Amino acid sequence: MIYLFAFIFVSVLLYLLICLFPGAISLLGYRGWYSTEHVDPVCGVKVKPHVGYGMIYKGRLYRFCSKLCLDQFDSDKQKYLPIKKDQ
Repeated sequence: MIYLFAFIFVSVLLYLLICLFPGAISLLGYRGWYSTEHVDPVCGVKVKPHVGYGMIYKGRLYRFCSKLCLDQFDSDKQKYLPIKKDQ
């Protein structure tokens, strides 16, 4: 009976942790629910986290499906970055 209460207590605790602090579950080592796919700015392919190549440019992480896309982006970054309109 005590195991049932312990299980319910831990389950409720994890549920509240997920609801109130969504990023906190990653502290437990699980990143599956909160990982996002990136889009390769060169060819438009979806790239999963920790797959392919990555580059941080001006504080933002860009992910690439291949070394070729990374090299193309590195040679002319402004060509592949979105154009910001003056407001």
